[in-house]
Amino acid sequence: LEETCIQYNLQSLESNEVTLLELSLDIRNDALAKNHILSLAKKVKSFKIVASLVIWHSVLFKVYVINKMLQSENIDVCSAVETIDRTRQAMIEMRSDKGFKQALVDTRYLCNSIEIEAEFQEPEVRALKKKEAI
Repeated sequence: LEETCIQYNLQSLESNEVTLLELSLDIRNDALAKNHILSLAKKVKSFKIVASLVIWHSVLFKVYVINKMLQSENIDVCSAVETIDRTRQAMIEMRSDKGFKQALVDTRYLCNSIEIEAEFQEPEVRALKKKEAI
């Protein structure tokens, strides 16, 4: 199931990147729109964004499973409580160093699949202009 989710994420990221690049090549867009589109495409391909998407996907998938279980007509309360408890424990584990490292491993796998640099990038530091004293 996890492999299916990663493959879906991979296809989704690739299709979004292609769409953004196609929009940037459209001659009907002005220069500012092209600049915004290319900037967005660059940010989507960053390791930081992909990592946050992997983490959010994992969280939302766990919540989705519980949501569907609780919406069913023939709900077994005992098993529902057990599933909620297991999900709660999984969420606590995700917040630990071990869970975060696992999310980074999944992110690196996904980034390698779509040929994105699999490391956090240092933020660009802009030089500040000093104001002259009057």
